[in-house]
Amino acid sequence: MAAYSFLILSLLLQGLTAVLALRLIPISGRRLPWIVISAALMVRFFREGLTLWLAVAQEYPLNLLEEVIAATVSSLLLVGVTAIKPIFQQLQGALTERQVLLERARQARRHADEDRLRLRTVINHLPVGLVIIAPDGSFSETNETFRKILGGATPMVGNTPDYRAFKGWWSASGEAIRPEEWPAARALRDGETSLDNMIDIERFDGRRATVLNSTVPILSLNDEITGVVVVVQDITDSKRLQDEREQLLRQASRQAAEREAIIHSLSTGVIIYAPDGEISHMNPAGERISTFFHGGKMAGAVPKGARVRRPDGRSLEAEEFPAKKALHGEVVDGEMLVLDEDRNGSTYLLLQAAPIRTDDEIVGAVASFTDITRLHELQEQNQTFVQMISHDLRTPLTVIQGHAELLLLTLAKSEAEIHVRTILAGAQMMTRMMEDLSDLARLEFSISKQPLDLAAFLPALVERMHFFLDTTRARLVLPAGLPPVPADPIGLERIMGNLLSNVLKYAPDSPVRVSARRAAGAVHISVADRGRGIAPEDLPRIFERYFRAGGTEKIKGTGLGLYISRLLAEAHGGGICALSRPGKGTVFFLTLPLGD
Repeated sequence: MAAYSFLILSLLLQGLTAVLALRLIPISGRRLPWIVISAALMVRFFREGLTLWLAVAQEYPLNLLEEVIAATVSSLLLVGVTAIKPIFQQLQGALTERQVLLERARQARRHADEDRLRLRTVINHLPVGLVIIAPDGSFSETNETFRKILGGATPMVGNTPDYRAFKGWWSASGEAIRPEEWPAARALRDGETSLDNMIDIERFDGRRATVLNSTVPILSLNDEITGVVVVVQDITDSKRLQDEREQLLRQASRQAAEREAIIHSLSTGVIIYAPDGEISHMNPAGERISTFFHGGKMAGAVPKGARVRRPDGRSLEAEEFPAKKALHGEVVDGEMLVLDEDRNGSTYLLLQAAPIRTDDEIVGAVASFTDITRLHELQEQNQTFVQMISHDLRTPLTVIQGHAELLLLTLAKSEAEIHVRTILAGAQMMTRMMEDLSDLARLEFSISKQPLDLAAFLPALVERMHFFLDTTRARLVLPAGLPPVPADPIGLERIMGNLLSNVLKYAPDSPVRVSARRAAGAVHISVADRGRGIAPEDLPRIFERYFRAGGTEKIKGTGLGLYISRLLAEAHGGGICALSRPGKGTVFFLTLPLGD
């Protein structure tokens, strides 16, 4: 029975040992030996089991000593495997940790490679040039923008890319940069950080470029310089634009100073208005005239105790001021106004004003004011003098002309008749000259308009002229319904008298046709003959002062009649012109506006 007991014990121990061996296989670094051991234990287990079965069947005799030895060996194997299990479990933990660390290392390496690739991609696509310089001065990394800035190449020293191969100059001074002065050299040597150094470099294609150079040293954990990062930005175009902008600003500043000096020196007052009507700038002459405005600040306001009027006496409303009109887009040219003040009397001003536009938007207005008070006084004195001379001479001339006409009747058909006619013609010429002088003096001042009925005015004028001109050849063609024309009666009579006398004198055998019609807010009066006409080269000048057309030397005249007619027509706000065809005749056109 003892042999059976040891056999059963051995069988159990070997079974446990085999199971433990099988459980150690997964945690072993080397699985094959443990698989072999487990297989051997299982074989022994089955052998012991077969022995037990045969013994029970009394077909196999048991040896007690052998079974004791087998049980002892099985016990030792079990103890050994049991003792080894914790060691293998620790090994399994260590191996697992190592595998985790290896996997982490592989992932970290993969992430680092990916980060390096992303960084390389970012660096290559940066809008600025970037270069990393090694401690020996060689280039360890450059991007595409840096190579483009250099003109498609990399500076070399021997066969090694090196910053010291650059040619550069300090932009501010133009001095060449020595190798030891480069920001990269100072960063490698002294650890100096320099930002935004403006440098001119020579590209490898021969062109020059201006760059902003920023340099930062790369420091290790021990604060040792292990390299330098250089960022280069090409500012060639922006610097050129900046230089052009500064040049334009200098030119604009100089031109503004010139304009300011010119405006400052003008005797004419110049005032500039903001869109709201406030005065934004004026020259000294404008400051002297700025009492024309309330407090010198706003357009269209009149100081207390003053009145603004037109030369004909009509008052001026605030919205009628030239500056106000200009701020509404209207151009005012040569408008005369009078400022009556209680303390300073009357001041005569000639005004011009125009809007200031930018892109069809009115952003202000400019007005100029000329004090013509002294000129007005001189003109009044001149008119008084001319009228006095005209009056004083007209009286003796009338006497001379009257006596000459009496002598002509008395001495008719005698030898003295020709002398009397000469005296009479000279007196008549002097009379016409005095009338011309009087008209010229009157033209310096505003005319006095009143409504005139041409249907009555023109026939009466022709009737009065028949005493000294052959008006039987003149035919009036006036349509019914002509509106009254605002005109100065004396001035209009002078205009029509000059036109009629011209066509009657210079076309002595031609009928004369005087007609009128209404069109486009005006009345158009024409005086036409069928005479010899006016030469084309003379036609543009017939309204000039003292001009007389060719071939008229034998006809008496002063050359002032048509000139005075033009000035009178313009004083009425109208105009006068002529059309002529040599051999066909001449037509004079007078235009008189009807007003509002």
